[in-house]
Amino acid sequence: MPRGTLQCIQDGKYHKWYQCDNGTRRYISNKNRELAEQLAFKKILTDQLSNLKQERKAIEFYLRHHKPIQEHEITNQRSPYRELLQSYIKPTNIRHQEWRRDAFVYK
Repeated sequence: MPRGTLQCIQDGKYHKWYQCDNGTRRYISNKNRELAEQLAFKKILTDQLSNLKQERKAIEFYLRHHKPIQEHEITNQRSPYRELLQSYIKPTNIRHQEWRRDAFVYK
């Protein structure tokens, strides 16, 4: 990837491209469009990387403050609600056992 960043400036109906690096700005002519394309692509990749880093920080923050899922009081063995909810809630270990027994079908 080329050094610096791309700056696009509208000049009437047209756009002018400039390569900015360490406080200097250099005009990119139409003959050197490939450089402008590379710098534009670099900007997209840089922005995506920045967004992914922010997303990673948000996920790490969430995981640091997330409490593991525990059996809810209502579904506890001794809860009076358990009998009423049996048709809606299956114990996790049974679902897991059924999932492991099922054959995996390749498509």
